[in-house]
Amino acid sequence: MFQSRVGTGYDLADQLSHKAQKTHADGGTTILALLGSHATNLAYDRHKIIFRQGDRASHFYRLVNGMVLLSKLRLNGRRQIVRLLLPGDLFGFEASEQRSLTAESLNNTAVAQYPYEVVDQIGDGSPALYRELMGFLRRQLSSTQEHAVMLGRQTALERVAAFLHWFAKRKNINNGEILTLPIRRRDFADYLGLSVETVSRMLTKLKEAGLIAVLKDHGKFIICDIVSLEDVMLDAKAYGFS
Repeated sequence: MFQSRVGTGYDLADQLSHKAQKTHADGGTTILALLGSHATNLAYDRHKIIFRQGDRASHFYRLVNGMVLLSKLRLNGRRQIVRLLLPGDLFGFEASEQRSLTAESLNNTAVAQYPYEVVDQIGDGSPALYRELMGFLRRQLSSTQEHAVMLGRQTALERVAAFLHWFAKRKNINNGEILTLPIRRRDFADYLGLSVETVSRMLTKLKEAGLIAVLKDHGKFIICDIVSLEDVMLDAKAYGFS
């Protein structure tokens, strides 16, 4: 694990305000460039806890490399996977002082950690950059809402197709290329709200339809027809599945 120097208090506020004003006067910057010099950079091995549900919340994060799983422990003791994060995603914002979710690295992972106070100071120093940050958050809220709709409305086959399609798009995987899922089949099932056995059956259906090929290596697939995979995601019955 490694880290860089982090400004705090008045120094941080003054630095952010001055930098925001200067960079916009010079032709603009991005929110990530502005935040970069105020990050604590952290590295985690696979299956390590970044923060745990119930912990005090004082920082937010940007995933730099690897993959992170956000989950919630329900009252009945079962885990519900809420989101899977890929490089570039922001996470760790909370509405209260306690963490509502647990964040776990799925492979060797690097994150940038920022104190919450940075957000307020960005808003004071540069409304344009604050709007950019809000844009990041709106996109991620939309992703969370889509996941909720998937769990409530889509069939098992549509959920599996949707996940493979989403992951392939995020990884820029085209037809004939290998898609590697760095998650266990149990995690795959928990994210989709299905049993492991159901996920396996749905993968077999997609394979038999010629949309994917399942390789012997764990978690590896070949995307054979990404357009048809999207069709199944939207309406499996219309595509021909009962």
